[in-house]
Amino acid sequence: MDSNQRTDHIYNRAHALAVTGYGPGDVVEKLVEEGYPEAASMLDSELIRADLSRLADTSASSDIIAMLWSFDAMALAEKSKLQPTRDPVGGLPGRSRTHRRQQGTRRQATG
Repeated sequence: MDSNQRTDHIYNRAHALAVTGYGPGDVVEKLVEEGYPEAASMLDSELIRADLSRLADTSASSDIIAMLWSFDAMALAEKSKLQPTRDPVGGLPGRSRTHRRQQGTRRQATG
């Protein structure tokens, strides 16, 4: 990873950590633990600390988390939508041959 990529990663990771609720000091500590000691000097700015604090405070209000859960729920609902199935032997959507056979047997028995 070249220095530009490393710098971009540190800023992106700092914002990602702040969104999950880490305050500015915790963000720096976490990045240093992850092997980015230069994060301490890179993030040592009033504007950056204020931005990280704002993100951490917003996540504490759970607005961001609620939004992410909403997106996850929508994606899950989309994936799990049941598509009508067609019996390859000319059947009705959503009904199996066995189900139709059982229905026919019941009609014969009662008819």
